Amino acid sequence: MSDMTPTLLTVNDLHTSFKTERGPVTAVDGISFTVNRGETLGVVGESGCGKSVTADSIMRLLDEKETTYSGTIMLSGRDLLALPESKMRQARGHELAMIAQDSMSSLNPVFTIGNQLTEAITVHRKMSKTDARLYAISLLERTGVPEPEHRMTQYPHELSGGLRQRVLIAMALSGDPQLLIADEPTTALDVTTQAQILTLIRDLQATSDMGSIIITHDLGVVAEMCDRVIVMYLGEVVEESDVDGLFDTPKHPYTRGLLASIPAIDGDRSQPLNVITGRVPTLYDVPPGCRFADRCNFATDICRTTPPPLESVDDSTAKVRCWNWRSISTEDHQ
Repeated sequence: MSDMTPTLLTVNDLHTSFKTERGPVTAVDGISFTVNRGETLGVVGESGCGKSVTADSIMRLLDEKETTYSGTIMLSGRDLLALPESKMRQARGHELAMIAQDSMSSLNPVFTIGNQLTEAITVHRKMSKTDARLYAISLLERTGVPEPEHRMTQYPHELSGGLRQRVLIAMALSGDPQLLIADEPTTALDVTTQAQILTLIRDLQATSDMGSIIITHDLGVVAEMCDRVIVMYLGEVVEESDVDGLFDTPKHPYTRGLLASIPAIDGDRSQPLNVITGRVPTLYDVPPGCRFADRCNFATDICRTTPPPLESVDDSTAKVRCWNWRSISTEDHQ
């Protein structure tokens, strides 16, 4: 990305906390990142690290009676967290849209695909029902749905998982959004369909200036789709890098562990897979120092007592949250 590429989204010091019976818990704890126009940002990490809560916070889909936000989410110069709900409803779909991971629960089982898609169109565009229907058919064609006119008459359960996901993408594109968020867009799809969906998202973005965020636990998806990536652990960003840098020279021990756990195609199948030992702590029991310290092979005393800052890596745009990343990198080159 050029330094002159305009920034589309700026998330600054975002905290998202929930009320619970055991008191408030913070699922997203002070994260910051940007997305440029035409750029794809990957957000990766284990289940429970805060990836989906980050997406839901940007979209403001969480129950705001039970949720507290702080920080700012600036989209094209407007703070989404400061918008009244009526304005936020207008922004959803038109300025930003989301593809959820579970297509069956995202589509209403008692309405046809045509009904749901045309409703999404009429919410964001001043069109007659006839024009909305024609536009819906064109969106299904654009997203590679075969026999689009016939599909308009079908119900979600009559479509395969891959076709339902294409319908969700068509619905997300119906308002011509500036920012597209895809939350685990290939979950539960077979390998061939996964590849088709990822190719579709990439091709659609190539024909527009749309920015996108892909949330995934699959580093293969990141390698194929993303320009930059942030790695999350227990609600924090622990590393940020361009994709090549992340795979070539990962800095944080957690990132290194994630990459090491990917099985090699030509690896020795008699050898056990690499794993990150231990478990992710709960949000009720966040460690006082580095949140990864108890699972880290490089942890020292300071790691267990003092939270490390997210610091820039020399002259690059990369960032890492680790007290010992320099010594770890030095060991790699000895």
